[in-house]
Amino acid sequence: MDDKLIFTTGKDCRECGTVVRIKPRAAVCITDLMQRTGKSAAEIASDMIEFAYQHCEVQK
Repeated sequence: MDDKLIFTTGKDCRECGTVVRIKPRAAVCITDLMQRTGKSAAEIASDMIEFAYQHCEVQK
């Protein structure tokens, strides 16, 4: 299982219209990744959510 989400620089992305509210600490992380990769916040957050979804387990 891959335990890292790897971003590469220079890819184009498409923005979407969905708004997601995040905590300030998460915003700092996304801003840092935006500066380091050149990707949009939407693309970074979407990739993170998809990765988390694929690697999570729901327990009752």
